[in-house]
Amino acid sequence: MSKQPSSCSAPETTEAGSIGLLGHSEGGMVAPYVANRSDIVAFVVLLASPAVPGNELLRTQQLDLLRLAWCFPPLTMHERVQMS
Repeated sequence: MSKQPSSCSAPETTEAGSIGLLGHSEGGMVAPYVANRSDIVAFVVLLASPAVPGNELLRTQQLDLLRLAWCFPPLTMHERVQMS
């Protein structure tokens, strides 16, 4: 059985190692995950992928949205570091 995820399909004639994936932003976290589980992906290109773990990214985004909704000033870098 192939390691290829069911959501990623390729024509029957696709040879192993003959395609690549491009991941942008949060897709830059997904592309390596998918490539690692596929026999047909030869390379991955990441554009502006997050430099922090997904759970930290999500928490920061949620805090930023709450601050915008309630008109609080943005967190300083020092405040962000203290929260992690």
